[in-house]
Amino acid sequence: MHPSAVAAEKAQDKNMYVPVEWIRIGDSDGMRMKNASWIAAVMILASFLAGAAWAFDPEDYEEPAGMSVSFMMNPKDGIYGLSFEDGTWLVGTPLMGQLMVSTYRHGVAESYYGGLGMIFRLMPRSRVAPYAGAGASYNWAFGNSSNRISNDEKPVANSYWGGHAEAGLRIWTTRRDQFFEVSGRQTWNFDDNRLDFWTIGISYGQGW
Repeated sequence: MHPSAVAAEKAQDKNMYVPVEWIRIGDSDGMRMKNASWIAAVMILASFLAGAAWAFDPEDYEEPAGMSVSFMMNPKDGIYGLSFEDGTWLVGTPLMGQLMVSTYRHGVAESYYGGLGMIFRLMPRSRVAPYAGAGASYNWAFGNSSNRISNDEKPVANSYWGGHAEAGLRIWTTRRDQFFEVSGRQTWNFDDNRLDFWTIGISYGQGW
């Protein structure tokens, strides 16, 4: 190759050379811009969610459904107790949630229990309202007899998670400031199905 051609090729190669430091600087600047974009997007999303949470008011979607006290019993298994309920409607729907606190004696387990749970009902808002519902509760055993150390043939009274299904009828007074209920409920003991039970209940409540 002619010397002048070799010189021209070297000059061209020299002009095409890009220092490695330039490439690293360019990559670093691109990464910073990418990270900044992600941070900005996260901040915008967080601001939007915070504003939505601040604007959300549960009272816009809830209304009181009445407070009540119930007497429940199952003479067959020696079960007697009381339950206190506080209900809340989902606005404009027949869906109601009912927080319940109960205490009862279970004759088969020979123990007392205290329970805390929630029932969800479908119930029309008419003056005479049939309903059906389901829910769950946790029940603490206390004041039990020596049954806790009995043999395997007899159920042991332990605290347990329970599931519930119920159906009943609510009747409001003419002014709708008080109501009465009759109901039936099945309870499943998730710890020992030998302690499953049913109860019938009579309730009195106030409030709309």
